[in-house]
Amino acid sequence: MPPRTKSGPTLPNELLFSVFESLSKDRHSLYNLLFLSRSYRITIERLLYAEMTDWIYTASHDGFVATITQNARLASYVRTFGCIERMGSAQERDSVSHPGEMAAYWSTIVGALKLMTGLGVFIINLHVPVQLPPIERLLHALENMRDLHTLFWGPSIYDPDATPCLVSCLRTRLPQLRVLHLDVCVEIDRMLVLGDGACPRLESVGGAWQDILCMLSGRKRPIGSLTWFKSPWDEPLMQTSTLGNATEKTLNENLGHVLRSLEELYLYHCFLGLVLAEPPVHALPFFFDRCPNLRHLHAEIDQVVAHTHALGTSFPKLRTLTLDTSENADATQWATPEALTAIFETCEKLDTIDVGPCEIWYHSERPLDLLFVYERWVPIRVRRQEGEGREDGDEDEGEKGEKNASAGALSNKLEIVSRGRVFVDGSSMHRYLLLFNVTKKDRRVLA
Repeated sequence: MPPRTKSGPTLPNELLFSVFESLSKDRHSLYNLLFLSRSYRITIERLLYAEMTDWIYTASHDGFVATITQNARLASYVRTFGCIERMGSAQERDSVSHPGEMAAYWSTIVGALKLMTGLGVFIINLHVPVQLPPIERLLHALENMRDLHTLFWGPSIYDPDATPCLVSCLRTRLPQLRVLHLDVCVEIDRMLVLGDGACPRLESVGGAWQDILCMLSGRKRPIGSLTWFKSPWDEPLMQTSTLGNATEKTLNENLGHVLRSLEELYLYHCFLGLVLAEPPVHALPFFFDRCPNLRHLHAEIDQVVAHTHALGTSFPKLRTLTLDTSENADATQWATPEALTAIFETCEKLDTIDVGPCEIWYHSERPLDLLFVYERWVPIRVRRQEGEGREDGDEDEGEKGEKNASAGALSNKLEIVSRGRVFVDGSSMHRYLLLFNVTKKDRRVLA
């Protein structure tokens, strides 16, 4: 009788785990791997249920919620969960548009959230919902999540009556929060300021202007990253080429400390793809001389080029710059080698300029699976001998004498070169919002 051999996988565990992780975005393949071996079932389940950011109201999203609602162990594996509505998804939403069905739907979502004890990222982004979700119940479900570090509370779910509950939750219930994007556009006359004690670990903030004021007014703790989404509700504060006296005073008195600590600044003159009737506010000059520690800037290409002369003195530590072309139909006329060279000359510490996105790769069912393609430019300082490049026959005796007297003198000449295209992960929310503002010809479907 031949000797019995052991059954099961023969690859090292480290290699198998690497294979599993590489398939973390492929839910179908991960599900099939559940039947590979009982030894790896829990490892695969942790990957399979770690994230759900598919469009809301779809079969995959509904099936995920139904599964974890019936299994608390699987729910505890969830680290990222989103309720993100596809723009123009009326047909999907119609399946639960009856008020009674909608209430039951959100009750199921709230129940599932309560089971996600290890949740780290929660995103809710709806477009003019037929019926507001139960905001207070959603917030109460988040209060007990000790690991929640990122919260994106998107538009169209603003309820004035629920604002105190939202502010109270942020003030006292989520001390571990590090990233907060609050895009509810609270009414300025009803705005409740969070205060300096709220979210002591906060590192990144984003939202419309009123939301930024709500989160940061009077804050003394430093903030590393700020994202400002231009919105129609900003217009009353921004009627002219400046922010107006009231907002200028707010910048100086209430946001001064925060702005001085900023290292990353993202400025978008768009809000979830809405086309504004009014011309966009030129936000960049408002941050001049207020952000001395800024190291990365993302702004519209025409605004940056138009204010090239002020970049070096306003942002002396700037290292990376992204010139956003998504809202500019004439971007090519701004992104000239001469314009980019001038930017490098005024910003001595600038290492790279990325222009784009020239392409966006996206997944049709997963709004956060994005890959942005930018054209990258870098400076090269060429050290040349004085008079280099001239023929000896072109020099007279006096010039030759001067050349010999200054032998060894060097001069610097700045040249810029393209390093080709670079790929940037689009999982962060500000890049996700950018997807809606890029024409279809620039989009590519992820394999």
